[in-house]
Amino acid sequence: MDFLPDRKRAWPLGKAPWSDGYSFVSPVDVYGERGRNGFGIADMCGGVWEVILDDFDPKGGHEELYVMTENPRPVCRGGNYFDVPGNARCAVRLGLQSPSYSDSRDGFRICLGVPRR
Repeated sequence: MDFLPDRKRAWPLGKAPWSDGYSFVSPVDVYGERGRNGFGIADMCGGVWEVILDDFDPKGGHEELYVMTENPRPVCRGGNYFDVPGNARCAVRLGLQSPSYSDSRDGFRICLGVPRR
């Protein structure tokens, strides 16, 4: 059983039906092939919400970069280790309160695109 740091009490949601038994993020690639997506990439969902470059539009997502000039709300995607299973998918988009908002369940992923010719 996983315990919270410096405590003798078990993590409260450790027995939830969707719990993987870890109180925070699971170890890298702990699920092996079972945890990989269709591209063979591991650990894409359920770690931390990924903050992306877009600003939140309550009307829906955009194919191109979407930037608000007034009251920007950065978008985060993918769910986190403390979420219900329905949020642990990349199609889920939430708007943060403000560009300065911070939470231990938010992060980012560094990606390199294919160079344009």
